[in-house]
Amino acid sequence: MTMFKGALKPIQTKREVNSSAEEEEVVEPLSPAGRLFHAPRMNCCIITEMGCKIRIDVEVLKEGATQTLLKHPRFSSKLAFDAKGKPIGWVRTQVNLDEHLVIPDLDPHIESPDKFVEDYVSNITKTPMDFSKPLWEVHILHIKTSKANSVGIFRIHHSMGDGISLMSLLLACTRKSSDPDAVPSLPIDKRKKNTTLQTTGSLGFLGYFVLILVFLKVLWNTLVDVVMFGATMIFLKDTNTPLKGKPGIEKAPKRFVNRTLSLDDIKLVKNAMDMTINDVVLGITQAGLSRYLNRCYGKGWKGKGKGDDEVQRNNQPKNIRLRSTLLVNLRPTTTIEGLAEMMEGDSKGRWQWGNAIAYILLPFHIDVKNDPLDYILDAKATIDRKKRSLEAPCTYTIAKFILKTLGLGITANLTYRVLCNTTMSFSNVVGPAEEISFYGHPMAYIASSVYGHPQALTIHYESYINMMTVVLAVDPDFGFLVDYCGLDGSCLLDQRYTLKVSDRIERKVCNLRLFGVIADFATEGIVIYQAPNKGNGLDLDNYSWTQSLQEVTVTVPVPPGTKSRDIVCDIKKNHLKVGLRGKSSIIDGELYKPVKPDDCFWSLEDQKAISILLTKHDQMEWWRCVIKGEPEIDTQKVEPENSKLSDLDPETRSTVEKMMFDQRQKSMGLPTSDEMQKQELLKKFMAEHPELDFSGAKMM
Repeated sequence: MTMFKGALKPIQTKREVNSSAEEEEVVEPLSPAGRLFHAPRMNCCIITEMGCKIRIDVEVLKEGATQTLLKHPRFSSKLAFDAKGKPIGWVRTQVNLDEHLVIPDLDPHIESPDKFVEDYVSNITKTPMDFSKPLWEVHILHIKTSKANSVGIFRIHHSMGDGISLMSLLLACTRKSSDPDAVPSLPIDKRKKNTTLQTTGSLGFLGYFVLILVFLKVLWNTLVDVVMFGATMIFLKDTNTPLKGKPGIEKAPKRFVNRTLSLDDIKLVKNAMDMTINDVVLGITQAGLSRYLNRCYGKGWKGKGKGDDEVQRNNQPKNIRLRSTLLVNLRPTTTIEGLAEMMEGDSKGRWQWGNAIAYILLPFHIDVKNDPLDYILDAKATIDRKKRSLEAPCTYTIAKFILKTLGLGITANLTYRVLCNTTMSFSNVVGPAEEISFYGHPMAYIASSVYGHPQALTIHYESYINMMTVVLAVDPDFGFLVDYCGLDGSCLLDQRYTLKVSDRIERKVCNLRLFGVIADFATEGIVIYQAPNKGNGLDLDNYSWTQSLQEVTVTVPVPPGTKSRDIVCDIKKNHLKVGLRGKSSIIDGELYKPVKPDDCFWSLEDQKAISILLTKHDQMEWWRCVIKGEPEIDTQKVEPENSKLSDLDPETRSTVEKMMFDQRQKSMGLPTSDEMQKQELLKKFMAEHPELDFSGAKMM
């Protein structure tokens, strides 16, 4: 067990070379995809962050892993190498759990615990795996974040298995919190059965004609997809957008950010539009990417459309080609129940395991649309077409043929070119529909991703209970660039659109709810928030700012000796412009929230800095930034001084303290003050009436 203080230190990597098969017997050779994941520029690892509602008991975790996880051959095998140092397969070995556990000694009162976890995970990507032991490790962070009381981080080399297989294995080590003896169950896919054959038989000749047309459509789609895949492998590149990674991006560390959307909102859109969750998720992603890129190419949300609805001006270049690589597992995956039984029974049988991975190129339609449902309709059309194609088995067969005939080096180079010539990776995994416990530790959230491939952006969706977690793995140089939309949620929620495709009222409700999902995706889901400075603001390159609940103070450095007459400062209700006469503006943009212009003023401090005081119009809300589009702070980490609260009148101070308490409770999944009050009233009533049966009572 590794115990240390401070930041992670690089692990010394060594490879043991086996000169003969007599020294160590190779139990199973590496799969073709497994060999690719050990190529120099394709050294990929999977990261899974698991938040626990209670403090992780290390001894319980070790006992549980011994009884289950270590019985799986991949987790108790290490790589075997030939005389030239090339990996050839897996060989069983004795596992020392303490060598796979990393438990840093952390200060429980550390500042900004959420950011610390993000920094810690990012730091893990800088350290190589130790090839002298099985290629997995678990980091346990005894630190309380906004979403969990402790965090476990799995790092597993991608050659050990594909993401679906590894996720199924981890879930097989969990049990339902409501039933400790039951393994978790995944939502059942209630899709309509394919009735093409029955329809064909009932319609006679016409039916067979339709079947032939469907076959030809599949054949044509497959041919087009394979040709496009081959062209991408050789020369076809995506448009060089701000989301495109630089050469050598696979060697750069990644930053992992995860946020949560409402799965109920997504299901509402899904049911109203008669689509799948994949359609909605892809549509939301297209909306976020489109709005973000539009903002990169120009300032969005300017001008007015017909009526009172704001319309976003299209600032993007035409015909943007932006594609995602979508990994598909072609190997039959053992069920969660089957994996659990095999581990508990110490099965010596054959495990359905490995990497049988194929690539699909998924195009994203980047455009600015007034009706958000258009993004969903485009996504459905894309997915429906991919369902009528055999692209996945064809690309897998081609890759396997190239590997056998031309060798690992050429195959790895071609795979590398496919990833380099596309923009991002995209995936969606279905998780448990009920709360689960990992060796007795109730899980608050699960967030997985991958690093080590030559793409600067990876988006992964993972459902759990009534939540949809969005996980981003991004190049740290992106900084604020991963704010997809950067739009105020209220702007979206205030829109009123009706669908022309149907007059059903639920479609209208669905439309408005979709705006809410996209707003969350923009303002809460995909922003790397920065920790506030001591003044609850942020220090930027050209200015800094602090705030209280009532005011925002902006400080703009200027050359020494600057005179007041040289300064241009224009403060309006929703706009701020600051600069020096005859020069470009230092600040010029829309304010985060409205201010009271008559109560705002500026002054020149010591002829070297402009101090601007902005009086908030809404004095019960913390600002994330001063100018829309600038880096934002995490308002959950704002720490107002007691003296500031004491300046408020008793009623306002009570309201503010209640809001802050409720915000902290919600972020940890705990009851708010109102809910606690209701629980206390119910308990009191139950105590006063013991003759009544409250076993079925529920809090509303």
